[in-house]
Amino acid sequence: MEKKSTNLLIGYQQRYFKLHSNGTILAYYKKKPDLQDKPQAAIQLDSVDDIGMKDEKENIISIVLGNREFLLRAKTLALAEEWLDILIPIVNDLREA
Repeated sequence: MEKKSTNLLIGYQQRYFKLHSNGTILAYYKKKPDLQDKPQAAIQLDSVDDIGMKDEKENIISIVLGNREFLLRAKTLALAEEWLDILIPIVNDLREA
């Protein structure tokens, strides 16, 4: 998937996403990660306020934490929906815990 940069001039950048810590952290990397690679950054799924499809036409997922919104663009709508099918139940379970 691609992550929208906070720099407005850059746009979307290719990132590799991986769930860590029993699915509570969504980490992302600049390149395909090896076992020893550290993530560029991570999204704490237990802190997510809202998650869903932002734009089906562009395959864009929105993950909101407080006043920060992460925009992730998948190559296909099916891939975006697959990620949401995984992430939404995790976020809902973490809210109930």
